Order: sequence, then C-alpha cells, then structure tokens
Amino acid sequence: MKLICVGGAQSGAGKTVVIEYLLRRLPGFLALKVTPFHDHGIGHCPRQNPCGACEPSVEGYEIIDDEERLSTDGKDTARMKAAGASRALWLRASPEGLKGGLDEALGSLAPCEGVVIEGNRPLVALPHASKLFVVSRSLDLIKPRALDAFQAAHLIVVTEGMSEKVPGKVTVPFPPAPGDGENSFIAAVLKAALENPSP
Repeated sequence: MKLICVGGAQSGAGKTVVIEYLLRRLPGFLALKVTPFHDHGIGHCPRQNPCGACEPSVEGYEIIDDEERLSTDGKDTARMKAAGASRALWLRASPEGLKGGLDEALGSLAPCEGVVIEGNRPLVALPHASKLFVVSRSLDLIKPRALDAFQAAHLIVVTEGMSEKVPGKVTVPFPPAPGDGENSFIAAVLKAALENPSP
C-alpha cells in the first residue's frame, strides 16, 4: 500500500487542492484527514472556531468514519470523496495518540492501492511515505508548528508563483502544466512513494 502525505505551510496553502488533484489521477487510492487535538482548555483554541478538534479523547485519538459527518459540504473529507476516494476517514489525535491512531486508521483502510493523507504530523510520524509539503508565496509564511513537516518532506509543492529556491529539496510547481507537466508531477510523487514503501 503506497502512502502519500500532504502537509502545508499554513491554512489556505492549498493542501486539499493538491490532494484533490492526486485523487483524481490515482485510481484506487483512499483518503485520511489527520488533525491534532488542541487540548489547551476552553477559550484557547488556535483556530478560534468550533471545529471540534479541541474535544478530548480518552484513547488519545478518535477515528471518525460516520458518513454523514464526513460528507458534509465543505469538509475536506467530502472534497476528497468527490475527487475520487471511495472511502475517507478523519483521525483526530493527541501527540501521544498519533502513532496508534495512524496504525488503526491505515489498518482499517487496507487493503487498497494507496492512501493520500492530509496533515503535517504524518509527514514526521510515517517514515515509509511519499511526503509533500505545500508552500504558497514565501517560505517566510511557514508556521512554526509546520517546520518539522517541512524538513521531513521529499517534495516541496509550490503554489502561487513562489520564486525562492529550497536548498536540498525537490521543488515542483502546482498546478503542473497540462500534458507532460501533469505526468511529471504524478511521476515525482509516485517515485517518492516507491522509494519509501510502507512495510
């Protein structure tokens, strides 16, 4: 099973758009959305909205497979399914619960051709995956919590015409040019997946 992790510099960088692009071109791939628990107490949510990510879990993670919740208009999981994933899950996890949550979620999605995973923490937690990091406009916009994911990435996907060079990283523009550009983009993603196969 091939694993493709997609993280990003900040909210709105284009992670979900890149994932939709991949899912439309990779038949048989499923999807997993990973979000952290923000257990900072009431009134300390970094997003400042009721997204549900701050609700605690006794096990340290929660796997949401309820189709009604996952298919709500505008949700990333609904967009993933509309792009071609026949199945999508949402994993909410604390740092301590991430490994167990990923193991269980990926186990429940297997067997399949592969899984496209959205979230920064899986880039660090999963050694056997193709790892993409989406950056728009400037490297200066990378939020501090995303720096580990940036360092772990195999490919830097650049949106909105960023011109900075990323030393030691393969940088690919997005969206790719039609035709050969599309083929090169998918080939680069799959090459990284094949070079880092899941056990």
